Amino acid sequence: MRFDDLIKRPVKQRPLTYKESLEAKLRQELAVKPAPKFTAVEWAIMEGGGSLEEFELPKNQWEVIMSNSDKSEVGQDLVGLVQNAYSNTPQGSFVNSIKDVIPSDWNVIDWDHDPDVDACLFYRGPRANEKWQGHKIQGLGHDGTRTSKDKAIAKTRELLGLPGWWIESSDAMQHILKKLNAPAVTDQAVLQKLFNDPNLRMVDQDTYTRKLPNGQEVTETVFGNPKVN
Repeated sequence: MRFDDLIKRPVKQRPLTYKESLEAKLRQELAVKPAPKFTAVEWAIMEGGGSLEEFELPKNQWEVIMSNSDKSEVGQDLVGLVQNAYSNTPQGSFVNSIKDVIPSDWNVIDWDHDPDVDACLFYRGPRANEKWQGHKIQGLGHDGTRTSKDKAIAKTRELLGLPGWWIESSDAMQHILKKLNAPAVTDQAVLQKLFNDPNLRMVDQDTYTRKLPNGQEVTETVFGNPKVN
């Protein structure tokens, strides 16, 4: 066999890794479209160099998710859980995409046989113009099963017993937390500092009214132990 024949023989290609296949997909998408279409998991792998097997929840144990890559990987699950939990409320869910997931930290649990998140709650720290310390629970999510609902509510009640944790609630959640004897904030001056709103007014022992920046008036109760500056 001549040397020229060896040069012309096809070279056997090794299989692409999953990340390499994603990079190839990106090049192909960019060649024909201005906005490549990737799933949240694919973006997480592209950005973090991870794999589908990297993020795995232990069974029946609450876990805190703080990294953006982990939030992206399970983001669609979290969106669905929160939307389900607030589907029958007047305002509905304000967590409707991955971009709504990222700003908060998440406490999640997988208690059943499948690998998906079954219940969650999400929270944040104070913003630059807010005069409190700790963690504000913004909401919760569940898959609709009784067990998931109970676990999300029980975890919320547990955290509200800790220093610095608090939540503002109305309607069904307000009634549930009262039934569970969650501590309520009854001091009007503390609530005015908490919301930076001197016009906040108590309407009974533990319920207040205040106006949101959009002009909407809300009537709610703060449960937990917020620390005001």
